[in-house]
Amino acid sequence: MEVIDSHTHWGPSVSLGISVTTAEILRQAEQSGVDRIVIFPFPSQALADEGINEELLNEARYVPRFVPLVRAIFCRPQMAQNVSFEDCCSARPNKATIFSYPW
Repeated sequence: MEVIDSHTHWGPSVSLGISVTTAEILRQAEQSGVDRIVIFPFPSQALADEGINEELLNEARYVPRFVPLVRAIFCRPQMAQNVSFEDCCSARPNKATIFSYPW
């Protein structure tokens, strides 16, 4: 039976001040008997640098055990009252995040 870790943060975290490396994830997977690992960026990093998604996808190309999820940023204008859609999209507190497969 294949064991899949379905919740693994990869890369740096702005809010925690840490970075979870591929080597660390693979070491823990070996110790725990995990075959496949679903990886995605920390929320704080995805909000600070949307380029983290490309880094994550590049890493997953070289590690067959990784199943990448990217964090896409979308506006939620219904949360803002009397604010234009453009203003809403430029204000980080009015953004929501969702995960999606890159394929």
